[in-house]
Amino acid sequence: MEKLLNFLPNVAEKLPELWDSTLQTLYMVFFSGVISFGIGLVIGIVLTVTGKNGILCNPLAYGILDKVMNFFRTIPFVILLASLIPLTRLIAGTAIGTKGAIVPLVFGTVPFYARQVEASLAELEAGVIEAAKSMGTSPIGIIFRVYLRESISSLVRVSVITLISLIGLTAMAGAVGGGGLGDFAIRYGHQRNQIDVIYVTVLLLLMMVLIIQAVGNFIIKKTNHKIGGNKRMKRKIKGTALILAIGALLGLAACGSNGTESTTAATTQADPSAAQAAEPVVIKLGVVGENNEQWKPVQESLAVEGITLELVKFADYSLPNQALADGEIDLNAFQHYAFFHNEVADKGLELTVIGETIIAPLGLYSENVSSIGEIGQDASIAIPSDATNGGRAIKLLEAAGLIKVDPAVGYTPTLSDITDNPLHLTFYEVEAANTASLLPDVTASVINGGHAVDNGLSPEKDALFIETVSEGSDNPYINIIAARTADAEEPNYKKVVEAFQTDEVAKVIEEYYKGAYIPVW
Repeated sequence: MEKLLNFLPNVAEKLPELWDSTLQTLYMVFFSGVISFGIGLVIGIVLTVTGKNGILCNPLAYGILDKVMNFFRTIPFVILLASLIPLTRLIAGTAIGTKGAIVPLVFGTVPFYARQVEASLAELEAGVIEAAKSMGTSPIGIIFRVYLRESISSLVRVSVITLISLIGLTAMAGAVGGGGLGDFAIRYGHQRNQIDVIYVTVLLLLMMVLIIQAVGNFIIKKTNHKIGGNKRMKRKIKGTALILAIGALLGLAACGSNGTESTTAATTQADPSAAQAAEPVVIKLGVVGENNEQWKPVQESLAVEGITLELVKFADYSLPNQALADGEIDLNAFQHYAFFHNEVADKGLELTVIGETIIAPLGLYSENVSSIGEIGQDASIAIPSDATNGGRAIKLLEAAGLIKVDPAVGYTPTLSDITDNPLHLTFYEVEAANTASLLPDVTASVINGGHAVDNGLSPEKDALFIETVSEGSDNPYINIIAARTADAEEPNYKKVVEAFQTDEVAKVIEEYYKGAYIPVW
């Protein structure tokens, strides 16, 4: 065991959190599964009996229910998760944590399961239904004694498929602090480049899938009346479960895929013919997110000199540095010194800082208390789940006097590095974009400057406590422009830095971001 843990150093360090994440996944799958199966079974039965040729044919009822199911099935789960926050708060009393994840998981699962149930019941031969009707069996009797009794094996099969699909949905529950194995793998394995964490998490998820599949096969074997049908059913469930499992694992791996969007082109690959042309010069600059107003005057200024500055937008903080090192972009501007140095050290990248841009201070906000002093025992705090802002958030809370952190961990501590928590605060790690929308559900939330402005908050006026920043290259949270080390002296890249560090850009930053970003030159 000791040798195994030595082979998996990051997993060994986080065993308690891995165990908690496993329990969180089981909790979410069990409770949301039970609720979804109950509701979905009823809806599936109603769809079957009110549909065309149903025993209680009702085109109006079927049409309404059919459209409602189709509507919810078309909504991507991430969007559903965010849009249901007010309803989740109303039903569950909170929109955060594993409890807050149950409601969206149910809404995301019920339409899928209801359709599966409808399809399973439709497999029943029409002659069996007609025979029951001719014997004077009531509609309720037909539902329970014919539809459900004769479709047990098929219903077990679709239940297994639904449970496996539900495991995949729990990976996104981290957006509301739900935790779970998927969130654990993304926060540590993907965002911190701890590959052993991803391997172990995938193995645990695969074990869950295989156990669910084995139990399903056992029940089917005991309940199926047709031996031949049983063999076909087992092959079908194995094949379907394997496809879903592989899909879930590929989806987890896809979190590291390079999803980018260019403001001037549909692809980030260089056009060979354009590269050979003398005019214009195209420089691809990698950024993260949509808050890029400060780059508009830079683009206009460079255009006068025949330089086209193309913004390549990335969806994830872990992507732009690797893209820069691989030559997919020419520069990037999205990170501070602390993040940059960690990335370079962890991934062995040959990148160099060629200029400084802004500081984006974090702030602690609340709708439930008006000062730091009002944060009492057992209070709840939401912090960003990504490695960059998460570590800063913990340091911010330390600076506010709420916790103490092991000084040896540097600028990017994790929750496990907290050495003193006198108020017994509960922390919820959520997507940075949700830290503001979840303010009603927690005592306080750590929100970065850009998201604060997007949600109508003023860092200068509304923050209970704001990150203290000081200008100077020794500040680890100054944002920078990075280039490949071999190209650090490229004259056109220096022009980008010079075009950014102007009074015009500073004015745009001050007027548009209202204190969320602070120029440092």
